[in-house]
Amino acid sequence: PDELIRLKEKYHLQDGEVMYCGDHIIDMVTGKNAGAVTVGVTWGFHTAEALQAAGADHVVTHPSQIADIALRRGDHRAVPGPNSADGV
Repeated sequence: PDELIRLKEKYHLQDGEVMYCGDHIIDMVTGKNAGAVTVGVTWGFHTAEALQAAGADHVVTHPSQIADIALRRGDHRAVPGPNSADGV
């Protein structure tokens, strides 16, 4: 979770202010270890059940549901991810 933690520090974000999405149970573990809200996506590697068992805070079946979760949480700012041109 080092890259995610660096992004949180760079943008002065607290635990729970970042959403981490992924299709693998390792993504859920990574997000949890970095203090992020985790979102498991079912169109990839693992099933909804496996993602839930790994601790996903939310499991979605369509990309639009990620935005719905963010809007309900009040997360209205976007922060680039670790693979972006941000350089983090």
